[in-house]
Amino acid sequence: MWSGAPLEATCTVHGTEMTNENTHSPGIAHNKNGILSALWYRCILPNGKSGYISEVYIAPTYRGGLGLPACPA
Repeated sequence: MWSGAPLEATCTVHGTEMTNENTHSPGIAHNKNGILSALWYRCILPNGKSGYISEVYIAPTYRGGLGLPACPA
């Protein structure tokens, strides 16, 4: 998968917490785009394959769950 790949999100789940920051980097507190999240989206690729992607890798506009339902257990 490449950056900018179109994904169809179908539901969300809470799982392992992740960040898009290098927490050992000096000055990381100044990263205005940094995020720490345990929210994951179940997505379907155009070829039909599916999987989960952490919210930290999603563009800020599409974060927050998008009103999607929780994924079935």
